[in-house]
Order: sequence, then C-alpha cells, then structure tokens
Amino acid sequence: MYAIRQFVCHGLILIGLSVSGDIFANSEAVETDGPRWACWYSPASLSVNCLLSRIPVAELEVRATEVGRTIDRRLPALVRTIWGSPEKLSGAGITIPLMTVPYEMDFVKMLAKSVMCGRRSDCSISFDPNKDGMAAVRAAALEAGQDWLKSASALRESLEAQLLDLGAEVIAAHAPRSPAIGAYRMPGKSSAAQLIRFDGAGIAVSAGSACSSGSLKASHVLTAMGVEGLGEVIRVSIGRETTADEIARFVAVWREIRG
Repeated sequence: MYAIRQFVCHGLILIGLSVSGDIFANSEAVETDGPRWACWYSPASLSVNCLLSRIPVAELEVRATEVGRTIDRRLPALVRTIWGSPEKLSGAGITIPLMTVPYEMDFVKMLAKSVMCGRRSDCSISFDPNKDGMAAVRAAALEAGQDWLKSASALRESLEAQLLDLGAEVIAAHAPRSPAIGAYRMPGKSSAAQLIRFDGAGIAVSAGSACSSGSLKASHVLTAMGVEGLGEVIRVSIGRETTADEIARFVAVWREIRG
C-alpha cells in the first residue's frame, strides 16, 4: 500500500481537516458518478486503509483540470493524485496512519473522507469500523467486483454480437440488465434440446430462472414478461473466471446446435 505517513507527519491531516468545514457535515457516502473509496480502520497497524472501489470513467481530463485548480501545488504529488486523478491509483492501497488509538469512529470516518476526497464534491467513501477484523476482505471484494463487472459486461457484449450474427434473439436487449447474465433464444430449437447438447459439450446453461438452476421449466420472470418462443430460450451466466476463449467456444457449440 502507498503510505502517506511522512505527509501526515508534515501536516497532511491538518491540511485535510481544514480544506472545508462542511466536509465533516457531509462525510456520509453520496451517490455520484465520481470516485468512491472503501476505507476501514486497522487496529493492528493503527491506521485507516483505503482502496478505490469505484473509478470515475467520464470526462476524466475535465474532472482532473477542475479539481486541480483547487489543489495547492505545494502538496505532495501523491496527495494531488488522490484528489485530482484517483483513477491512477486503481488497485493500489492508501494507508493513513493514526497517531493514537481512536475513541470515536465517527471522527476516523471524517478524517478518511477529508484525506481521500479533499474538496471534491463528487467523491465519496464507505467506512468500515472493522469490528470483526474482516474489513480488508470486504474492501477487496468491492474492488474486485468493480473490475469483474466491467470484464463481464465486455464478454457479454462480445457474446451477444456473435449470437445475433447467428440469428439468435437477445431477450430484453435494450433493458437494464446484470452484466453477468443473459437470456437467448435459438429459433427452432427447444430449450431442452439445447441444454442436452451444451451439457454434452461441457457447458452449463439453464432454461429456468436464476433461482432454479438446472430446471427445464421456463423462467417465471420471462413468462410474466410475455416473451415469445419461451420454450426456445436458455440462460447464460458469466463468472469471474470466464474468458474470451470460453465465450468463443460457447458460440462454436451454439453454431453446431443451430445447424
């Protein structure tokens, strides 16, 4: 983890606390499209640790320029990066050392918000007091989840583009959907026949809803939606370890089944 102990010792905490009086009144997480940090208290190292759990993806250069105007150039480069271009710290941990055992977690939370966000109004944090000692695991899960969902979204986009070229129908293609799940219709081939063929190729799919894995009964959700050709629809899930090669193999088997 990046450590900012030397900066703290030279007054970073005081700088952070003084950037704006209203920061403390607004230390709760705010839903924005800006950076979001997962921070937790670590009693073993007497510090607050933070990971970037959401990366701002829109207008990064504009954001950096706007925020840059409010940052004192005399501050250390790491501090300017945390406030101005946090996306550059994706995957890196930030350690904020504490000088004494804290008795008020609310204050520690305020401190984390001040140090990690500065004056950025679009920045937010989630703070975990770490009462059970598992905060680092939860924060890592948040960080990993972000990257995984982006990867899953890209894989599903590739899958659906190839299936459409093969005459498939993407169910609810233009509706908001989980990036890790898709439902596809193969006209002229029953869901049961598809399941048997995919299973024979070592690929697990389902004809039922997500809460009835392996069921041949049509999804009650799709039934309620009035989807046509429901008996020809299968559900495909993308996992954390799914690869582009596995997507390509699925498409190849789909092509064989379709004939």
